[in-house]
Amino acid sequence: MTNTREYRRNMMRSQFQCWLRILCLACLGLLPSQATATLSIVTSLPEYEALAKEIVGWCSPLCAESDEITITSLGRGTEDLHFVNPKPSYIRILNNADVLIQNGAGVDEGWLPPLIAASRNPKLVLSFDSPTRIMAAQFVDMLQLPSTQIDRSMGDIHLLGHPHFHLSPTNAILIAKGLTEKFCFLQPDSCSRFTRNLNTFEKRIEKKLPIWQKQMKPLRNVNVIEYHQTFAYLAKSFGLGLVGDELEPKPGIPPSAAHIRKLIPRMNAMDVKLLLIEPFHERKTPTFIAQQTKAKVVIIPSTIGGVPGTDDYISLIDTIVSRLVLAYASH
Repeated sequence: MTNTREYRRNMMRSQFQCWLRILCLACLGLLPSQATATLSIVTSLPEYEALAKEIVGWCSPLCAESDEITITSLGRGTEDLHFVNPKPSYIRILNNADVLIQNGAGVDEGWLPPLIAASRNPKLVLSFDSPTRIMAAQFVDMLQLPSTQIDRSMGDIHLLGHPHFHLSPTNAILIAKGLTEKFCFLQPDSCSRFTRNLNTFEKRIEKKLPIWQKQMKPLRNVNVIEYHQTFAYLAKSFGLGLVGDELEPKPGIPPSAAHIRKLIPRMNAMDVKLLLIEPFHERKTPTFIAQQTKAKVVIIPSTIGGVPGTDDYISLIDTIVSRLVLAYASH
């Protein structure tokens, strides 16, 4: 509990120091420039980088077919993507961007807008249906849209709905389709390639989906709890019994002793089997709760690169499914 609070305090302090350094460099005009590709795509989060690569057909810097396109994610899978540390290099990257793909439902709102403003890139000005400033949330149906008035006393609540929609394979296809349409507008000469790659990606997901569903069948309606509100779309896709509580008493608020004392008997009463945490979460609190309940702690990544072997979207879902199945089988 203390570790999580200290982690967030350190993250905020580090972010503040980074912003000061970036501001000084921007004001002095010392941010270096670089040659741009024919199309430079920047994403805030790794999941959009991975989906963009599926469409473009990116495989390595040596791929001749995609030499004219670069794709770069600012956030890394090993980070808490609500608290990405800004770097001066991010302003240069955004300054040279032709396209920015961001979440559009709040995950990156704490750190991305100041970087965009500092980049002074007119292509990234937010406008309705912009082909160069793309909000991934526009392509999917959102879960957990607020139905009552909310404020910051409720924690880092999802003001625009649950933002981790990429964890539904169906949504991944919808996002990929939306991105393909935007890319075709920007590079019509490459549209046939983009469409061909989209169709290949869609077929791969459609082939894997029944396999994942079969693997996850033993977990249907099994009660699980999560540290932070992350896995609602995953739970809906595969029938997990995601209970209404989290280890965080409110979204983004570290677990407190009082909350844990109330949570443990509720977990036992609901027969919660699995406790889902992400790789960057502290382990002390989940381990303590697992010792007091029937739940088994399972570490699952929420995005590409969160753990080794999750280099693209399909390997991410493969890893999540295999870890959940193994944890439940060994419960």
